[in-house]
Amino acid sequence: MNSKAGFTLIEALVALAISAGVMAMAAQGFSLSVAGVQRAETRQSQTDSILAAHAVLRTKLTKIVITPSAPMIGAGDSFVFTLAENGETAPAGLYEARFTVEADPAGWALWLTREAMGSGARVREAIWRGAARPRFAFDGAESFTGVAPPRIISLAFDGSGWPALSIAPANAARREAPASPDLTTAPLRDPSMEVPQ
Repeated sequence: MNSKAGFTLIEALVALAISAGVMAMAAQGFSLSVAGVQRAETRQSQTDSILAAHAVLRTKLTKIVITPSAPMIGAGDSFVFTLAENGETAPAGLYEARFTVEADPAGWALWLTREAMGSGARVREAIWRGAARPRFAFDGAESFTGVAPPRIISLAFDGSGWPALSIAPANAARREAPASPDLTTAPLRDPSMEVPQ
């Protein structure tokens, strides 16, 4: 018997085909894992930017000042109010603050414009940019005008999968009911917000 050590051509081709198949599956798995990591990083970045926009909005609404001569006016794409800065993020004083939603190369942007009352000095900054369209709601309605702030201002990002972020302005608790014969001032109650006993 004449036995030679080694592989036949057919055995080598089969081994090569099996190796190529394993390498293709490994490359596909690697590609899918890289895409998954990129999606997770994008989602984390979106989450961080949405939470940062919420923090700016919440901070500004704690400084809200509304008077009959300077009511708060809001719609789905913007709202305007007066705020009192204490010198931490801007020079101390009264400002007209305006949040606006505008088209942007990235999709949409949420802008904050502060104009110092009396001096006219204006600062404009983008507090959020992304593909999802931000929109505001005021006590569940699309618009608001009043000398007392709404109880809840919601910021939603359409198409983002995020629930609306809700903020209670600092002075919202000061809303009062109209005078009645037995009680001159009483907080307004919204039955839809009450928890059943």
